[in-house]
Amino acid sequence: MIHANKNGTAESLKLRLSFKGKGDILEDVIPIFVVVGLIVGLVYTLAHIAAYFNFVISNTASAVVAFVFVGLVIVAVVGFFIYVIIVYH
Repeated sequence: MIHANKNGTAESLKLRLSFKGKGDILEDVIPIFVVVGLIVGLVYTLAHIAAYFNFVISNTASAVVAFVFVGLVIVAVVGFFIYVIIVYH
């Protein structure tokens, strides 16, 4: 990803991740852990919901619904954070 400053010159991600800017690395990495934690938590929760629905609906239908829903949630969360990173960096 290439960032342009006010002068119009580009600075690459390698420059941003140089050893002088360790604070920047932390700022970039912490949101990644938060996102991964959220996704894992959502998948774990949805797995339990799917297990509950196995008693209500047939196995195939609930599995399909769970996979589609998990997929949509992951796409939404990842898409949102990519948007935030592009806009605010």
